[in-house]
Amino acid sequence: MLCNYILVFMLVNLVVCTEDCVTYDFGNDFQNFTSGACQGSWEHKKDHTIENGRSTSGITPSSEMSCTSSFIFPMHNGGELEVNVYYSIFSLTDILQVVVYQKELIGPDRIVGMESLNDNSIGRGRKTLKIGVVGSLRFNGYLTIFGQAFDVSSIFVDSFRYMSPYLTDKESCEIYDDNSEASTTSTQTSTEYSTESSTETSTESSSETSTETSTESSTETYTESSTESSTSSPENSTDPSPTGAPNLQYCVTNNFEENFHQLFGATGICSRTSRDSFERRSYSRFGPDSPHSLSTVFITPTHRVSCIASSPFTMHANGVLQVYVYLQTLSTSSDHISVMVYKKVSPTQEQIVGSFTTEPRRHRGWNIFSITLRGDEVYEGYVAFTGMVSIRSIALIDSFRYVPPAVDESSCVVYEQIPASTTEANDVLSTTDASDVSSSSVTSDVSPTTDANDVLSTTEEGEEENGCVVYPFGQDFNKLFSADGVCRFSQNWVLRNYASLRIASPHPESVSCIVPGSTSSCTSSFVFPMSASGVVEVKVYMEPMLMSDQVEVRVYQINENGSNAIVGTGIASRRFGWTTIRIHLTGSGDYRGQVAIFGRTSIRTFVVVDSFRYIPPNLDENQCLVYSKDHN
Repeated sequence: MLCNYILVFMLVNLVVCTEDCVTYDFGNDFQNFTSGACQGSWEHKKDHTIENGRSTSGITPSSEMSCTSSFIFPMHNGGELEVNVYYSIFSLTDILQVVVYQKELIGPDRIVGMESLNDNSIGRGRKTLKIGVVGSLRFNGYLTIFGQAFDVSSIFVDSFRYMSPYLTDKESCEIYDDNSEASTTSTQTSTEYSTESSTETSTESSSETSTETSTESSTETYTESSTESSTSSPENSTDPSPTGAPNLQYCVTNNFEENFHQLFGATGICSRTSRDSFERRSYSRFGPDSPHSLSTVFITPTHRVSCIASSPFTMHANGVLQVYVYLQTLSTSSDHISVMVYKKVSPTQEQIVGSFTTEPRRHRGWNIFSITLRGDEVYEGYVAFTGMVSIRSIALIDSFRYVPPAVDESSCVVYEQIPASTTEANDVLSTTDASDVSSSSVTSDVSPTTDANDVLSTTEEGEEENGCVVYPFGQDFNKLFSADGVCRFSQNWVLRNYASLRIASPHPESVSCIVPGSTSSCTSSFVFPMSASGVVEVKVYMEPMLMSDQVEVRVYQINENGSNAIVGTGIASRRFGWTTIRIHLTGSGDYRGQVAIFGRTSIRTFVVVDSFRYIPPNLDENQCLVYSKDHN
């Protein structure tokens, strides 16, 4: 067994490892941890001045982003990881985040849990970060610790422990020996898996969803159902007695249309897990089409770790939670949405009774995830959504419903017509292919040498009578721009609405922009008339993270023989915010040309391109405006 192997060869490094309990206290060093691809590294430190319990040894980050990864050990779905931290933080730029990964044989490792210090951790204190693990039934995993501490601030991680859901006595999984200041080694007996426990964690199949018709509107159904079960009848919703079960069979549906801020918030696990909340957005201003005529809004995570929890409502063992999710992942394996259902055991204790995490490579397009709940017969619980999405990807939740075991699912509808068949959480999903859903998929019907006059008749933007060419990225982007020609070895940029991003547009008339489709992206424009001494301007927003982050614009002269000649280049300045790349064209006389935009960015870098314009020689710039009142 892997853990036993580690125990034999790492006794000097203060590892205690069994099937159900893994502890580590950084007693002498952290040779069992490896440095990640970060600018800084963690440093092992002994600090007798820090009042942090029984430990005087730990690791601290540098002033640059630092990361370190642990050894690999067995984990289980529903397990819990605890990381003990002492902090003295005086800046909002100080960071501590712990990410738990499931090791994959093929493809990138999958995030199965994460936790960070909240923004309200300014000051001094000691905290235990508790991370619920949501992955496969049993897998090999590891944790990575990211950190950064500036100036007088300090972050001190002294230990961690992992406890599987099958651990019967958590007190037996101690990091430190009660009789010593710091632990050296100890032994434990592994808890055997029971057939009952293993079976209980698997999700049971649910009946296929059929086409249904409701006599009430979806918002009325949600308001009445959720209020009745969690607000109007608190004495019923909290009654744990099995005899009361027939009176507690309330269907709960939610489409986020009304009372969103009253019914959802940073409560429960979300009050101590993440910095951002999910955001509610409108389909009319975002990429994918709404899955139903009555569905107008959805919720989505931000580009950082996000979490939002529902109000409590009555749940039952073998009840089914169904969540309707859309995914279009273009750039990073960190894009995900996790669904966790918590049973409230006491005012201070909660237990996971169902969970699921999306996988970017498997769950593209629309998916319905069904989770069969575990636990006692009747209890009060809530649903928590966590997730993270890069600016190049889409991850959203349209709606969910909870169907009690004694309720016919045909009477529990979110909209007048429920979409097609459901997918079982632990089965291979029968997903809708992304190409079947209207989205921001990058396609092109025009070659990179297509003349502007062949396509500009379908759009309001293009060449004016005075030779000016303006284009605010949006309409007909996939016809006017492509990743062919000079961009054939790169991925195209992706069209996005500002409503889906965390920055405001530079002009009231600007509603959309393009973002990199990968860490190396390129898009080339339609061909239009240019002249030597003309000017090309491209409006760019950047938040660079690495020295290698760069947005470059090249202007090509298209010759009769098919060859291209560069007649101008420009690179965006490496400052945060909006900037304009201005390029004075060379060459001779008049010619046909095109603009290519290259982006080389890291995963954490934020870049958008709003628009470009071509100003002919001797033309007043005020006669060549992208918008009615140009703010350039």
